[in-house]
Amino acid sequence: MRLVVGALVLALALGAVVAERTVLMETALQAWLKSQGIGNVTLRVTGLDWRKIQVEGIRFGDELFLDALKVSYDVGQLISAQVSSIEITGLELTVSDFNSDLMAVVRQNLAASQSAEAGPSITLPRILLRDGKVHLSQADNSIRAKISGELHPDGSGTLRVSSGHVMVPGLAPFDISGQALFDGAHGKAELVASPDKSFPPIIIKATFDGNEGSSGGAAFEVSKLSFASGGLQPGHWLLALKDLGPVSGDFEGSGEVTLSPAGPTWVARVRFSGAGVREDDFNVIDGAGVVTIEPGAGQSGLALQVQDGQAVVGTRQGQRVRLNDLNIHADLDFETLNLNARLETLTVKHPWIEPLHFTGDGERNGDLVNFSIQAQDNLLSATGHHDLATQKGMGTVHAGPWRFTPHGLQPKQLSPLFADIEEARGTLGATLKAHWGGEADGTASIILDDLTLKTNSLVVEGLNANLNFAHLTTPVMERVQTVQAQRIGGVLDLVKPSIAFRFAPEDKLYIAHAESGVAGGQMKIDDQTIDFRKSNHPITVVFSRLDLESLFGLLNVDGVSGTGVLSGSIPLMISADAVTVANGRFAATGPGVLQMRSQAARNALGGAGQDAVMLLDVLDDFHYQSLELSIDREAGGEARILLSTAGSNPAVMDDQPFVLNVSVSTQLDKVLAVLSTALSLSQKALRGTLKSLQ
Repeated sequence: MRLVVGALVLALALGAVVAERTVLMETALQAWLKSQGIGNVTLRVTGLDWRKIQVEGIRFGDELFLDALKVSYDVGQLISAQVSSIEITGLELTVSDFNSDLMAVVRQNLAASQSAEAGPSITLPRILLRDGKVHLSQADNSIRAKISGELHPDGSGTLRVSSGHVMVPGLAPFDISGQALFDGAHGKAELVASPDKSFPPIIIKATFDGNEGSSGGAAFEVSKLSFASGGLQPGHWLLALKDLGPVSGDFEGSGEVTLSPAGPTWVARVRFSGAGVREDDFNVIDGAGVVTIEPGAGQSGLALQVQDGQAVVGTRQGQRVRLNDLNIHADLDFETLNLNARLETLTVKHPWIEPLHFTGDGERNGDLVNFSIQAQDNLLSATGHHDLATQKGMGTVHAGPWRFTPHGLQPKQLSPLFADIEEARGTLGATLKAHWGGEADGTASIILDDLTLKTNSLVVEGLNANLNFAHLTTPVMERVQTVQAQRIGGVLDLVKPSIAFRFAPEDKLYIAHAESGVAGGQMKIDDQTIDFRKSNHPITVVFSRLDLESLFGLLNVDGVSGTGVLSGSIPLMISADAVTVANGRFAATGPGVLQMRSQAARNALGGAGQDAVMLLDVLDDFHYQSLELSIDREAGGEARILLSTAGSNPAVMDDQPFVLNVSVSTQLDKVLAVLSTALSLSQKALRGTLKSLQ
């Protein structure tokens, strides 16, 4: 290229000597340019002498225009094909076809300048560019800018860009300005870019280092961008994110570009901290990590790597989930935003669960996003899709099935909520299907297979159920379903308990039938409905053929035993913080024996007189003909049990009959608390858990 410039100037000078007229010089210049493959050029020679030539109005088709070109030289330089300086004023370069005649000439001269046969090395002249304008466009890409600068013979120089405007598919149009300072093949640059003057711009700083031929490289840094609600948002830059909820946080970038004969390569990194986004159904806070971006497949392909990501995700129900160790590899088509991603690691922490470690896959094709994730040991998995256009989606979550064994998996390994379960055996599994966008809802199925649970105060053996929910926002079952167990041991020792129930619409629990063996007899509940919208829930428990001695053992009545069979009922009113009983009644179905042999009572009544001592003697072996228990309990008070009986003691006063009413102290409060807890579990552990999962 340098030889071409020198030869051009030499031809101009020789032409001046021979022709001494500018008109002939114009003809000579056009002929010479044509011989170099540069045709269709118009120009005017406006000045010519032995030290300089000035040409104005140079036009190469519709792509290149120079208002003025001034070349300075002396005779000695011309002999060696060199000039002193070149001044270019009013350059206008417009290129939309990179296969045009002008670009073909540029490529030819670049190839010649790199050729070993291009000629001897010459010293660069001083080149000055004033008031230049550039407009480059291809397809939907466009850049307009004003340029100016200078290049000195020692290879140092400056290039300035101002009033630039860039349009790239997927990005909002943005303005640019800046300058580059270089010293030979080395230098640095600073570029300022902004899509909106009301927000702080991006500042890109770069250093570059070139080598012989077409090798070299550059490193760049991008200033910190701070996003905030009501301020700068990603959608101001990336059009695909314009509908994303308010984003907050700090983002900054860096990267490198490497040039080699094989072609350019580059890598960019984005670091973010304090990042968050708020959507209708969820929000993300405290996001941090590094995103690495490199060229991918195809002209618009990008390879992305998320490393060491972390965040906290909050749900509409108020749950907070912490995400750590997030590492993702993804291939992105920048123009279409289609995506294929691989979740390499993700740790999920929640107060209700032990940390879960996930892997998975995802893809975006148009507006449709598909995903699949799995936790370690198949403890949990999920698949689904989401439509970005409609903001609707569906997902399926599989929990287990979890098989509990004494020396294997235990519930406490799944959640701190199960810390009190000392041992579990059997199988538990669940499947949840949810849809969102518009009316969010879902279905669920829960399987309990021969499940046994042990705590320090409770044992549940042989629990079995197959439960299906038709709705989750408010749990609804389409039919009555049954939960059964072999035994529940604790304050209440229940034998083969079962409950047939249905969660009904309008937040109601319908109990079709519940029964269990207790105290040698049976207890049951039939055809009752609990309305969770109300604060008080009435339930009547019917008891039949209870063994009197077993009942006293259940109630832990100190020093009292007996024989006989009782039946009756207890009307309960259960609220959030209390259980009340009004007019609970038990009656013996026949005669029996009551034995009250409390040594504590004898010691307490030892000085109370002969009648009190006689009463204790009568009750020592009381043969009753009738016996009733009445039970009452007010809110905030203790349960009151009155034993009413009629009969005699054959060993006292010649079997004289007595009618007795005795207040009995029991642990009935604990029994009622168990019933209240059972209702709370049905409402919170089942209804509440399903709702939070949805």
